[in-house]
Amino acid sequence: MDRPPVAWILSDAPYAGGAERYLEFLLRAAGPERLALVAVENPGLVPWIDSMEAEGFLVDRIPAGPTLARWWRFLGWCRRRKPQLLHVNMPGPNDGLFAMAPVIAKFTSVDRVVVTEHLPSVGAIGRRGVLKQLAVPAVDRAITVCHAHLEVMRREFGYDERQLAAIPNAIDDPGPIGPQRTSLPADLLPDDPATALRVVQV
Repeated sequence: MDRPPVAWILSDAPYAGGAERYLEFLLRAAGPERLALVAVENPGLVPWIDSMEAEGFLVDRIPAGPTLARWWRFLGWCRRRKPQLLHVNMPGPNDGLFAMAPVIAKFTSVDRVVVTEHLPSVGAIGRRGVLKQLAVPAVDRAITVCHAHLEVMRREFGYDERQLAAIPNAIDDPGPIGPQRTSLPADLLPDDPATALRVVQV
């Protein structure tokens, strides 16, 4: 890749879960020419980081360590890469480099900062809540994964109405389930689909 993409996603989750599945959708939809990944090498997240790199995405790694060290390393990364847009993935309200990634990004002249708040209903927790409130003004757009969270984000963190957008979580359509096409492993397929128990979990 001659020139790195102008848009990057930041993940510092402790492990890969549903929020990282969301990032996979974004990365694949945009393509490696338009979107790249910067991630903290938390032990539980490293296998997922490796898989994104193996898939052909540009990946920059920030070593794990104490919070202050992560802030400093991320600041250096912003100055070096100079992204025009940074998407901060926040599985919890105090993720995203202890919620301060938007402030650091704006301090280093990143043009636009977008966050996705997956679980704002956890609310502000102790001193972390103070840092969170400091970071909110640095966010250009805050996405949440359900409409019910919009009021929570206004009330708990002080997001302004103009910052907020709700984009409900979604999954790929697996198509019809049956003998001809299935998303299940072979050992989980029923012997007789007509009499098989079907379970849906939300």
